[in-house]
Amino acid sequence: MQAQIKYERYLHNLDVAVGGGLHSVQFDPTLSGDQDPRFGGTVNLHYRYAPFERVSFATGIDFTSYRAVSDYDELEQTQKRVDPENGYEYTYDMMFKNWREVQNSINLEVPIAVIYRHPLNDLWGLYIGGGLKMDVPFYKKYKTRNAKTDGYLDRTGYFEETNVEYGDMAQHDFYKTDEYKGSAKMKGIGLSGFLDFGATRPLKDNMSIYFGAYYNHSFINTRKNTDDQLYDASQDNYRGVVSSDLVSKAHLMAVGLKVGLSFGYPKVDSSAIIAEREAAERARLAEEKRINDSIAAAQAELERLAREEQERLAREEEARKAEEMAKAEEVVAWLNKNIRVNFALGKADVVSTPEVEENIDFIIRFLRNNPDRILVVVGHTCDLGKPEMNVDLSKRRAEAMKDVLVQRGCSPSNIETVGKGPYEPLVPNTCEANRKKNRRIEIQIGKYQAKDIE
Repeated sequence: MQAQIKYERYLHNLDVAVGGGLHSVQFDPTLSGDQDPRFGGTVNLHYRYAPFERVSFATGIDFTSYRAVSDYDELEQTQKRVDPENGYEYTYDMMFKNWREVQNSINLEVPIAVIYRHPLNDLWGLYIGGGLKMDVPFYKKYKTRNAKTDGYLDRTGYFEETNVEYGDMAQHDFYKTDEYKGSAKMKGIGLSGFLDFGATRPLKDNMSIYFGAYYNHSFINTRKNTDDQLYDASQDNYRGVVSSDLVSKAHLMAVGLKVGLSFGYPKVDSSAIIAEREAAERARLAEEKRINDSIAAAQAELERLAREEQERLAREEEARKAEEMAKAEEVVAWLNKNIRVNFALGKADVVSTPEVEENIDFIIRFLRNNPDRILVVVGHTCDLGKPEMNVDLSKRRAEAMKDVLVQRGCSPSNIETVGKGPYEPLVPNTCEANRKKNRRIEIQIGKYQAKDIE
């Protein structure tokens, strides 16, 4: 598959890289001596956000090792001491001969970077980045490694009272040694600047490889302030070069090469691709408009004919509905005039009588002949009793009639019920004969809608 980079930009990116080169703990020595960098490495894991076509922002974590070597051909230190046996004061002399110490530091670094990326051709792109790093050394060690055969620390004592110098007497702390190791004293947090630059090449749609060089240098003196000598004879304590008065300042420096992979998602097209796509979309819309305009006249004529046909059918439908409505109104008028089912006081039972059975048979025939009609059974009461109890009683009367119709084969979905209580009397409730007429149900068609039924 041929990779392309015209300019492929991804909004969110994960960059992983490893590198190595000369990584040094640089000193400003107070006495003559040599200090050389050694090889160190770095591992980077960064998140990069690319809101702009060429510029992106990154942060993450780095693990970087720094290593340096200090050499002193001859280094002499003295201390005044008192011999505990006779109380004589003497000069304790420490001679470092061909002395070599290796310093190692591994730092956790948190970068904040601004990165510029630019395509060079269809395959390769250029990137340049820089910013600041917060440095946290979590491994800071030293070790004397006297590769020269004659490298050593020689301790001797000169007594002015007797004008005698003593050496090679381990029982009196006068002897030679050549190896120490321990932890260096360095500040807990530092600040560095860095610069990265190189080239990038896509491997597939959302993954690319990049090669480059880098340079880091700390701004802050990483050495803790101290005036202590390299070796404290009173405690047999070797402090290390960085933690002694042999160094006034210490800085971390790294320069090297690295290689990495970048994974991105989602893809964001470049302005050139977007412009090309917009131009193609405009051309497509223009062609689509031309085609639409070319058939608009024919469609207009068809729509006119269709409109006339719809109007004719609508008029016929309205006439048909008016005719059906007139017939339905006749049926409703007959039902409201002729169909009556009355109840005993306080009762909701449908009592079978010849008149009731005739009415039920008529209703059943009507529903079978008009399966799309909704029949509403309305229950009523007289004015005796509490109104709220009468409303409930009227509902039960309507439900009782519905149960009778369903048992006779009517569909329950074609029958709705409502209770009106004493509020719609057929005749005034002035005597028991009138009240008996008001304790009734009525059969309605289309008078009540579902939303009106409780």
